[in-house]
Amino acid sequence: MAEAANDAATGNAPASEGRTTASATAADTSAGASITSATLAAGLEIEPLVKLNISTRAELEAWILEQKNSLQQTKSSHEQQTQDHARQTQEAQRKREVLQQQQKALAASVHDKERQVNLHQVEIEILQDEKNKKEPVLREIFLKNQEEDQKLKQLLHEASEHQTAHEQQLAELQRGLAMYQHLGLFFEHTEENQIIVRFTQIDPEEPSRAFSFRIRIDPLTDRFLGNQ
Repeated sequence: MAEAANDAATGNAPASEGRTTASATAADTSAGASITSATLAAGLEIEPLVKLNISTRAELEAWILEQKNSLQQTKSSHEQQTQDHARQTQEAQRKREVLQQQQKALAASVHDKERQVNLHQVEIEILQDEKNKKEPVLREIFLKNQEEDQKLKQLLHEASEHQTAHEQQLAELQRGLAMYQHLGLFFEHTEENQIIVRFTQIDPEEPSRAFSFRIRIDPLTDRFLGNQ
């Protein structure tokens, strides 16, 4: 019974293997058909992706080129700004050196001015001291000048009065001389200490006839001596 069972089991085994192989072959065929269909479907879906990839790559290259140009422009602008900054820095350094030189010159000038001011201050102090010493003398001189001015004014006033009196006397003498000349009286100074008095209008028959006499002054006694 055991052998029969074994044979039965062994006899059934090839049939079962045949069915299994057939099933596997059918499954492979079905799988191949499925793969082919999937491949065709995938090929149809990949073509738009390839086109999209090409378009995206072109856009990416254009964007990269644009960014490259922008970076190049930024670099050029930065280099220009760097050059301008360097030039401005050099100009600022030059101006700074000029200002430093001007500051040194100004400091030297201020120092010289301060020295001159100190010298002038010393001179002012010396002059102030001399002024303090001379003020009493100057005040005394000023008072004396005022007194002398008063005396001078008085002398000028007296001189003016004398001048007025002299002019009055001269006018009177001129009037007297005119009267004497009208009467035919003339005075002639001929020599030192001697005067000749001439006059006309004496002789009624000959009014122009001249008469004269001499008056001499004695230098020792100042007396008048008359000679006909």
